[in-house]
Amino acid sequence: AHLPYVGLNHGDIIEWIEDGHRLTKPERCPNWMYELLLRCHRREATSRPTFKEIYNEIADQQREDDGNKDENVEWIVNE
Repeated sequence: AHLPYVGLNHGDIIEWIEDGHRLTKPERCPNWMYELLLRCHRREATSRPTFKEIYNEIADQQREDDGNKDENVEWIVNE
């Protein structure tokens, strides 16, 4: 596993994030999940999804992927 923010101290990390930077999408991360992650990291709390919205999006995605049995989704929500 790779460590995020290698070479940055805590202050640099905070500044980097406050400047709007985010980590890149991991190779095996589905696009929809990375987009969800980015929405969760929005600066304004009122712009972020609620836990219920997050759960529903993951559950909906799992239902859509049920035929494909995407291993990236299966471990998140077990119905």
